[in-house]
This record gives sequence, structure tokens and C-alpha cells, in this order.
Amino acid sequence: MAHPDWVLTHKIKGSEIKFINGNYYLYKVSSRWNKEKKRAEKISGEFIGRITPEGLLTRSTGTPQILAKSVSVKEYGASHYLYKEHTDILQALQTHFPDWHKELFVLSAYRLLHHAPLKNMPLYYEQSYLSELLPAAQLSDKNITALLRSVGSQREQIVNCLKALMKGNSFILLDVTHITSFSEELDLAQVGYNSQRTFDPQVNLFFMFSTDLSLPVYYRLLPGNVRDVSAMKLSILESGLQNIIIVADKGFCSQKNIADLDEAQLMYLLPLRRNSSLVNYTPLHTNKGQQLQYFLYKQQPIWYYTIQLPDNKRIIVFVNDYLKATEKQDFIRRIENQTKGYDMDTFYQKQDAFGTLALLTNLPDDYQPEQIYQRYKTRTHIEQLFDAFKNILHADRTYMRGGAEMEAWLFINFMATVFYYQLYKILTERRLLKKYTPKDILLHLSGIKTLKINQNWEIAEIPKKTAELIVKIEKPIT
Repeated sequence: MAHPDWVLTHKIKGSEIKFINGNYYLYKVSSRWNKEKKRAEKISGEFIGRITPEGLLTRSTGTPQILAKSVSVKEYGASHYLYKEHTDILQALQTHFPDWHKELFVLSAYRLLHHAPLKNMPLYYEQSYLSELLPAAQLSDKNITALLRSVGSQREQIVNCLKALMKGNSFILLDVTHITSFSEELDLAQVGYNSQRTFDPQVNLFFMFSTDLSLPVYYRLLPGNVRDVSAMKLSILESGLQNIIIVADKGFCSQKNIADLDEAQLMYLLPLRRNSSLVNYTPLHTNKGQQLQYFLYKQQPIWYYTIQLPDNKRIIVFVNDYLKATEKQDFIRRIENQTKGYDMDTFYQKQDAFGTLALLTNLPDDYQPEQIYQRYKTRTHIEQLFDAFKNILHADRTYMRGGAEMEAWLFINFMATVFYYQLYKILTERRLLKKYTPKDILLHLSGIKTLKINQNWEIAEIPKKTAELIVKIEKPIT
């Protein structure tokens, strides 16, 4: 069917005209290769507007407009959200890296949105509304190389930028994770121990997480064979943070590490292994629990007793009845299945320790057992941080060649992690985490497009589910 000239005026590259019930409509169109049919096939896209003799009628304007021959379509929702919600980060970047602040913000955003390698950043920038909000960002291969070398060689400015974003520091979680490096030129990449028991060259990352802000606040790059307390002490000193309490895992609690922590005058909360000689389970076996006290945690009673040690240290043993019953049942099932190492003699030896958690601490006595238990439970935040850094951003491997490039690359990924946690915090506050993840929200928002019509940017139609989600998170995108 031949269309009138006044209709064809609006047909541009990447669009198609449809004649439906006596009206003309303009839609986006693309194509993809069909391997089975061995030919390209057309894919109809989003609705742009209704074509009238007076011009193009769009839903967003409600009035006819003449569509320019060079209509631009860009991703809008996620880009606008990240820009609007993180003006403090953009300001900090501009203060400490005035020559590269736009590029750093854009690269961090695309690491979160697309897990994009550096070579693809210019393409995402061109297709995103960030190119309008932060115009003229220099993302060529040459400029990104210059950025990595420049920013990565300014560790002091990186730390000052991080400090500008630290607004609360009464309780900080600390831990170390590793990143595999395949660069033969990176001195920091060393063979070291990790929980996966791999022996690839690696670098270690020291992280701090603020439970006040519910955000990561600091990182430091360490050689792959360094994980000791001295590195922890220097990192704390560089961060400038105060009132830090170290919450470690069971693998960290050795006599040497405890002595090093004491010498460094650091406060700590360390879980002991159940077979530790420091833990006395007698109160659970005798006196029928007369020495035990309790508090409620998530509507469950947590029983506890305290073992006083020299030098103002103490061990608090917590008992969770539900966990105790579960562990007993699991042990009995293994006996019934004739699992090696499980028998009734061993059951009787271990039954007092079932369901227990023993924490060694040098915190002052005004930290009550209930507070200490709650603080330890926040350790899941640092574990989730490692998971987000490695599995959400896919930043667990790197090919960066030099130390400066590696430093800048980690800074970019760290900022992307902060973006992620800001959204995680919103979902937590709105009680939406059971239904949505931060990636779900960003995926929905990325589907919101904007069209440039007659030199004006117009937001395209927003799907109903996405519009409802925007209301739920209380973050309008206009």
C-alpha cells in the first residue's frame, strides 16, 4: 500500500509506518538474523506516535509535531535515576578529579548497568541520556588509558574523595577478599591463599563497610600474599575512620592475630571455633541453665553466659534453641545414614556445643551481650558486599597491566558498588527486597526511553509495571 507524501515525511531510519483502522502510526523497527530461515527478519519496536496531516501526535506532548529527520532515541530511566540520586558522588568526583569527573561517573554507571568492558563504554554513552546530562565525556581508548594512569596514580585524592562521602562511622565492618589478575606486569599480583584454594596470581582487596550508612566506604589494594593485621592497621590509619570494631570470621581467630590486634590497640569481635580450648560449655551441661540469661532476637530467645578473661577480655557464648535442635537432628540423620565420623559417642561429646556461637571480644563492659550479638550478625553486610563486587559487577578478574591502571579500575568498580548499595538501601527501607533486587529495578528503568523531537527530549511511553514500580520506590524519573 502506497502512503501519502505527508505520511512518508515522517518515515526515518529505524522506523516503520502502520495503517490501522484508518490511521497512520509510527513505530521503531529493527532486524535480526534468523539462523533457521537464513535471512533477516523484522522486529517491530516501541510506538513513537500517530501521524496526522498536521504533524506527529505523541502521547507525551498531546499536540501534533513535525518529526525531524534525525530523531534520537536514548535510554533514559536508569541513567536519569543514577544521575539524580548521586549528585553527592558527582560533586566529590568533580572536587578531587576536576579533569575526569564526568568520565569517572559515566564509567561507574556503565559498570553497574552493563558490566561493560572499557572498550564498549563509548557505545553505551552514545545510547544513554547520560550523554545529555554529562555531555562531552571523553571515552575514546586513548582518553580512557590516560584517565586510568592519571587517576590511579593519585591515591591520596582517591582517599580524600572517599572521605568526602563518609558521613557516619560509629561502626565499621572490615574484611579482605581476593581478585585474580592475569597481568604479567603487575607487581601486586602474587600467589596467595584464598578460600577457593586456587593458586592463580591475585591481588587482595581490603574493604570497609559502614553499618550506619549501609554502604561500603573504603577500599585498599594489597599484594596477593598480604592479609595480616599490619595491613589492616595501615588501612584504618589511611581511612581516617574512628571507633572501628573488627568483626572477623572464624578463620581469622588465631593466637597470633589476636596478639597483633591487641598490640595495634584495635577493638574486635571474633568468633571462636567450637572446639576452642578457650570455650567452657559447662554451664550448658550443669545447673540446668541457671547461669544463663536471654534476650529476644527476631522473636526468638537467645540464651547466653559470659566467660571473663584477663586483660579485660571476655567470651560470650550464645545459644539458639532452634539452631541446636536443627543441628542435633542433622547429626542423628548422619548417624542413621552411617556417615563416616558420625556416631553416638561423638554426638554426646558435641551435644553441648550444638546451636552455640562463642564470641571473643575486648569491647568495654558497657557493650551488652545483646548489642554484641546484633553487631556480629551485621557481618553478613560485608559478605554481601563481596558477592555484589564479584558476581553483580563481575569484577573478580582483571587484566589491568600496571598498578595505576588497577587502582583506577578498582576505584571505578567501587563507585559502581556504592551505586548498587544505595538502591539496595532504598529497597530495604521500602521492604521490597523479597520481590525485587537492585538489578531488577535498573532493568525496569532502563526500558524507559527518551525521544528527541524537534530539538526537544520527550519521555516515551512508560510500561504500566514500570510506572507502578517507580511509585513503590518513591523515585520519580521526571
